[in-house]
Formats: sequence, C-alpha cells, structure tokens
Amino acid sequence: MTTLAPALQPVKVLVIEGVDPIRTFVKPLVWLSALSLLAWGGWTWAKRTPYFTLRQIEIAATPNVPEDVARGLMGLDQPVNAFDFDPGAARLRLLNDPWILTAQVELKLPDRVMAQWTERRPVAVALMGGHLYYVDHTGRPFVQVEMEAAASLPLITGMTAERYDADPQGAQLRMQAAMALSEQYEGTAIARRRSLGNVHIGDGDALELMLGRTRVALGERGYARKLHRLEAIDEKLSARGVDAAYILMEVGDERAIVKEIPLSGDGV
Repeated sequence: MTTLAPALQPVKVLVIEGVDPIRTFVKPLVWLSALSLLAWGGWTWAKRTPYFTLRQIEIAATPNVPEDVARGLMGLDQPVNAFDFDPGAARLRLLNDPWILTAQVELKLPDRVMAQWTERRPVAVALMGGHLYYVDHTGRPFVQVEMEAAASLPLITGMTAERYDADPQGAQLRMQAAMALSEQYEGTAIARRRSLGNVHIGDGDALELMLGRTRVALGERGYARKLHRLEAIDEKLSARGVDAAYILMEVGDERAIVKEIPLSGDGV
C-alpha cells in the first residue's frame, strides 16, 4: 500500500507595496540604541561633573550633636555627588546616634542638603550595671553619664541590663512609672521635709522610695493614695521624735508596717 505525502500548501507572504520590512523593524532599534547611549552619556556626565557635587549643606546642629559629627554620620565629611547621596539612608544613620530622637534629611538638586533633628531630653537617671544612664521620657536609657552631670535629675535603681534586654518595652513602662512616681512625690508636702534619694524598681511591678534612711515600699498601684497616707505617717513620726527604717505600704489599702528607729544625730 502506498502512502501519499500530504500536499505542501503554498505560503502566502503579505507584501505591502513601498514598505521595506527590514527597515520597519531595524529603524526603531537603531533609535532606541541611540537614546540609550545618550542616556548613558548623560548619566555618566551627571556623576562626574562638579555641578552636582553637594556644596550647600545646611545642618541645624544641636548641643550634643555638633555639625562635624552629623556630617560624618551622613557621609558628608568628604565631597559627594548628589546622585550618590541617599537622604533616607542618611536619616537612618543620624538616628543611630543615641542623642537623636527624630531626624529629617532633604536633598535638593543640584547641590543642596538640609538636615535637622530633635535631641532626646534626659528626664531621669538610671543606675544599671554599675553605670549611670540618662533616661528620656519614653523610659529609654540612651547615653552613659557622670554623676555630677545628673545630680539634679531623679535617680532610678533596680533595673538591671539583663532585665532591660529581656523585655525592653516592659522595662521602659516600669521606668515611666518610676518617673511618674518621682514627680508625684515632689508635689507632696512631705517632699519639703524629706528629699527623695531614688525610686527603686523592685520585683514585678513594685516601686519603692528611698527617703534618707527610710525605705518606703509602695507596691504596684494606688500611689497617689499611698503618698497621702505617707504624709500622715511622717507627721506622726515627727511628733514622736523618731525616724523609720522602713515603711511597708504594700500589705493592704489601709495598713502600713513601720519600723521605728531613733533619729540620727544629723537629723533626717
């Protein structure tokens, strides 16, 4: 039996009179290549010309972050082309400085950079790991400090570096509570008789006050009410001519345990 091969069908080629198909496809490619070369040449020129070298660097320096430090952080301590400068990355590097709370960096072509920031404001001092650290309003310890520079700020003790690292958010909340308690105490009448030594963060969320030789344990809550009771207790101690080694006010809403001791020779 003979098998016949299928007949080949003729291929129809559409030819438009007066149109060269090769030129139709090649011409756009030529133009695209030319434009690419022009763009590459323009980009190379922009990266090399002094016209785009950053010259106008406007920095709003602050007391603890001087201009030369800020320039170094942003990578502007040497000549930089505007197209090599990333304002977003520069802002993040500024925020790595412990003193800087917020920052803004803006690039304006051809050669201008503007940078400004706000500093953290120390509102307390924390003793951690044998060192003193400034603490900002969020409860974050941010820079080590000497005692002489921090003498006028409330002192917080009891927070260890290990405890802070294990739960930074929780630790900052306890710091905030300690700072709030310090502020509450300074608004009482007893603060004029007994200066606050420090606020101590105890186990859990308990807070204590050190008033001279007297340790006052306030527990975890109800501080305003307990401070009011503390004033009454102190008045009774003064009337009796004695001091207290400790006053425990965490045992109940209406109870307090007071360990009386004689007044020191130098007074309270």
